[in-house]
Amino acid sequence: MMTTVPDLRSLVAEYASLHPETHRQISPYDARRFGEFECASVMFLNNAAHFVADMERDGLPFVLTLYPGGGLNLGTPRTERMLTRVLASPQLRHVITTQPVVTELVTTRTGGSVPVTEILGVTVDPGYLRPGPGLRTNYFGSGKPVLDVCFVAFRYTADGSDKGWPVFLQTLRLLTDAGLPVQGHVVGGFGPADVGAEDSDLPLTFATTLSTPELRAFYEGMDVIVSPTTPGRLAPGAFDGFPTGSCVEAALCGVALVATDPLGQNRVFTDGRDIHMPPRTPPRSPSGSWT
Repeated sequence: MMTTVPDLRSLVAEYASLHPETHRQISPYDARRFGEFECASVMFLNNAAHFVADMERDGLPFVLTLYPGGGLNLGTPRTERMLTRVLASPQLRHVITTQPVVTELVTTRTGGSVPVTEILGVTVDPGYLRPGPGLRTNYFGSGKPVLDVCFVAFRYTADGSDKGWPVFLQTLRLLTDAGLPVQGHVVGGFGPADVGAEDSDLPLTFATTLSTPELRAFYEGMDVIVSPTTPGRLAPGAFDGFPTGSCVEAALCGVALVATDPLGQNRVFTDGRDIHMPPRTPPRSPSGSWT
């Protein structure tokens, strides 16, 4: 894998502490090495637009994965320009999508001239793919006295509204006001300063970021993850995948999903059985669908 990221040495050293078996496969970007390869795999639209001229110059075929983010802001002029450039490249061999809205976009833009494979979800660490979640018994109502509700998302905006931070706080307020013994847990860059005075009494714990083993251990004690995402808040046309990567990892640890689907991306889950998909705005009373 080649990357243009600055200060690569220190980042690789950190990566090596977690993945010693693969860290030597990472090297600085050098287009002169393209002759060593038969095909390139590119993740995110921004990267494809950045590298496409070099790949064409060397006649290097490439496969593109269009995962949400990375410049894929639906309907914006910059995204339209990058899509036009990349999807028309003679070196593009295949597009992998992870969301139906992106599959439809690529198919419409190319008229079916470029093969598209839709693989729903997100790549997860193999550590999540082991027995355990179906055998959990440490849930609220089954001997555990506290309902552990978590919010796991990187902070990208000042108010966290793209990931649903205000809605999460409103949800905790509903649960506590209803008399439930709830404990909120937050991972991803939010802290006590992001809680208003009106919610300062809410039971909350905070963590910045967790390694994969730490996050897996964290999820194994959670009952519910809340993910009320909203498109267009981070930037015009920006959106999250459904469910988010944090939700996928939580589900693999046996955590119940409460997640919004504002773009109608769901093709797999049955609401009320596999997941709870309420409207994004929590109800005013505890009897509403968020509880």
